[in-house]
Amino acid sequence: FEDCRRVAVHGLELVGNVRETRRSAALKGAPSHGLSFGGCFAVLVDGVTSRHFAGDGLYIRQGLCASGGVAPASRRFMVRNSRFLFNARQGLSVIQLRGGQFENCDFSYTGYIAPETRGPYGFHTPGAGVDVEPNHSPHTDGAVDVMTGELHFQNCRMIGNRGTSFVARKYGRRGPFLEQISARSCEFRCDESGGSRYGFIFDADGEIRDCTLR
Repeated sequence: FEDCRRVAVHGLELVGNVRETRRSAALKGAPSHGLSFGGCFAVLVDGVTSRHFAGDGLYIRQGLCASGGVAPASRRFMVRNSRFLFNARQGLSVIQLRGGQFENCDFSYTGYIAPETRGPYGFHTPGAGVDVEPNHSPHTDGAVDVMTGELHFQNCRMIGNRGTSFVARKYGRRGPFLEQISARSCEFRCDESGGSRYGFIFDADGEIRDCTLR
């Protein structure tokens, strides 16, 4: 979905069939996502399963149509009662989003590392359950109109991922890029058979409350 307003996606299962796919180890990740939104406003995702994609279960970024060199970020997302499982790159990637509620969702088994679910495709880094990683802010070249932030996770699960369970961070020294991130009553679990040194990365203002980290 590109530059769309008032979108509702509900009661849907999307299957990417990556477990039936093979690839060269040198092949970079393509934008093969279950759901992808760019510069969208007022979006509801409810009761959706997005699984076994070569990219992400859900991918949210800025729009492609910049005005005066400034791109519009996505805004006002409600994602609830949904599952993003067994994808090869991420359960959820948030690149540019202002205002997001994620409730009763499962972002798990990225890279499907358990022996009974492992497929021939493998995975792409970072391999996280959730990765909130904006590329730009209003203060950078290639700017977006608003800062990524006001993102709240409630009663969500991120377990069994090849990489980190949850990432909220801008890599590099330019910034700030993130603000107002929270997770409440969530479960984060890093499997020792995964390849990441980090089970949980939180480098943003906000709070983690009443969560379980294993």
